[in-house]
Amino acid sequence: MPSTEKPQISICTITYEDEFSLLFIQAKSIAKYVDPSLVKEIFIITNNAITGRNEKYLEGAIEILKKHGFHVKRSHCSDLIPQDRIIHGGDWRTQQILKLWIAREISTPWYMVLDSKNHFIRPINKNILFHNGKAISFLWQCSEALKPWLKASAKAIDFELINVESPSMPTATPYILNTLFTQNLLSDIKPDIIELFNKHRQATEFFLYFSYIQKKGVMEDLYSFGTQFYATFFNSYPSTGEQMNSLVNHAALPSTFSVGIHRNRFRIGDKFVLKFAKELWLKEGFIDTEDEFNEISASI
Repeated sequence: MPSTEKPQISICTITYEDEFSLLFIQAKSIAKYVDPSLVKEIFIITNNAITGRNEKYLEGAIEILKKHGFHVKRSHCSDLIPQDRIIHGGDWRTQQILKLWIAREISTPWYMVLDSKNHFIRPINKNILFHNGKAISFLWQCSEALKPWLKASAKAIDFELINVESPSMPTATPYILNTLFTQNLLSDIKPDIIELFNKHRQATEFFLYFSYIQKKGVMEDLYSFGTQFYATFFNSYPSTGEQMNSLVNHAALPSTFSVGIHRNRFRIGDKFVLKFAKELWLKEGFIDTEDEFNEISASI
């Protein structure tokens, strides 16, 4: 019997044309592992000019999601942000803005932000995402390379960090944000978040949000903290064999429900990562053949 409980969450993916095939894999993973009764809407926002290349993957992703009972809203970044204010025609900075800006369009208490590179590998239900009414996240020790970004984000909203060495919330997707406090963050920033990003070049979307909920004193009211639940091959990390094997082992943990593979891993032909992706996608049924994997890899 379908759940009568109101959906608690929406999902938002910011995507690029080069990543539509990864979005297609993500859609298959959502169809397989996410309980539709948990999700009110899925927002798919394209963040660059569309030439028609890889359109079949974008359309295929939307078709899969709709077929499995999800309500999908597709839009372009210019539908949300005035065209003349989109940074560099739609780049990494615009992507960060959109991850917060979309809160104005969301009616559920929470929303999950994804990148196209993320896909689920274990069942996603309310108990996986929430505990006693709080969203589940984790804390980690901010690296030396990221500390200037954390400081800049806090400074951008006039928040004085007590201790930059204290653990912080994650800086990568999947990331669950409280809709109301994200809307409040957007309202409190003057004149607006676009100008903030133009002025504070080292500010980032998730550090801004993390600093804001600390400033308001609500972080522990909103979140329950556990262990890291994703295993992601970022652009340049992990880089050593030891680091890569450690990440694969982390992906095998029962608490890890998401895997991510940055598009540049495909572009440079990273043999370790491509072998991992191919074996995982075949095992999960996200692809049917090696030829399909090769086609997707070539499209990125």
